[in-house]
Amino acid sequence: MKGLIKAQKSNGGKIPVPQRCSGKLHIISKGESLFIIAKKYKVPLNKLIKVNSQIEDPDIIYEGQIICVPTREYKNKYGQEYTEVILNSTGKVANASGVAFIRKVTNDLVVFTTNLPHPKELFPNGESYTAYLLDSATGNYDKFNLKKVEQFWVGQVKNKPLRKYDGIIIAPNTVSGNLLPGEPVVLEGIIY
Repeated sequence: MKGLIKAQKSNGGKIPVPQRCSGKLHIISKGESLFIIAKKYKVPLNKLIKVNSQIEDPDIIYEGQIICVPTREYKNKYGQEYTEVILNSTGKVANASGVAFIRKVTNDLVVFTTNLPHPKELFPNGESYTAYLLDSATGNYDKFNLKKVEQFWVGQVKNKPLRKYDGIIIAPNTVSGNLLPGEPVVLEGIIY
């Protein structure tokens, strides 16, 4: 089975990087193999190898090499296909995390976040959090507000043409609900 050999130190040569990544970029650390990385992110090893076609031999990887970890896709008990988008902390809030689920057929999107402080702690006059769906090609975005449910901030949007969006960010907002200059983005993720 390929992908079991742990990363070796770079010999200083040019290490190929992914040309495109529909998921998360990962920097290979000492002691990691593609198998270990696949287990860490809960993706099939063969899928991890396939999306990293820049790697000629899955048993020859290097510490510090950048690879693409694909987003997980799965079906629920009703046979509906979902894509999971991991929302990573930008560093503004240390333990913040989140996940978005996109139902492909209906273009529904559900966002769950955790470990976010009250928005006023991050931005003056902050009232809630807003999810912004970003189209990096045009600079356009759509947004929807998240609501506090117990310790989580959650939100949902239905029947949006999600194919045009390639990113999602979560930021505190003011009463206006618009993304303002200097407003701290706390979570971000890539949609594919």
